[in-house]
Amino acid sequence: MAQIKYWREENRTYLKDVIPLDTPYNIGIEASSLCNARCVYCAHSRHDHGVYEGNMSMELFAKVIEEIHRFPKKIRLIETYSFGEPLCNPNLEKMIAIIREEDIAEKINFTTNGLLFTPRRVDALMEAGVDTIRISLQGLNAEMYDKMCGVKVKFNDFLNNLRYLYEHRGNCKIRMKIADVSLKDIPDGEK
Repeated sequence: MAQIKYWREENRTYLKDVIPLDTPYNIGIEASSLCNARCVYCAHSRHDHGVYEGNMSMELFAKVIEEIHRFPKKIRLIETYSFGEPLCNPNLEKMIAIIREEDIAEKINFTTNGLLFTPRRVDALMEAGVDTIRISLQGLNAEMYDKMCGVKVKFNDFLNNLRYLYEHRGNCKIRMKIADVSLKDIPDGEK
């Protein structure tokens, strides 16, 4: 049976004990500010959210990597997401592979809605060297997904791709969380 554990408690260092820092612990690189969903609780569901939408170019990414090399120590964690869906960037796997090859981070993670997983992308992500993938689930069935995501989801394909990810994850940790708002109409005994 799966074990529920709060992932942020692992090897926690309190900043008050170590500042000022010469190297940041975490760096976020927004691979994409685009999103393929329009979840009801997210600003992406509004067309006037005011955030530039696009994918980070490989040229800009190379400049970011160059700047990271200026720190005296390795970054503990680089996360390749922020406001958008990182899998919208077709170069995500290349970016992760470069971070791994440049040896500038101990861990590489991202959070995704998982809707763009395919076996090919899963294999490429594992080969690139991602350490943890967090998946934000929007429901427990096709009806919930369609309602929460604001887009039509091929739910069986989505589930099959998640199974493929789980079966081919290698050493990559997979963390899943269902949005609380998706559970509000579910009886407690079924959650």
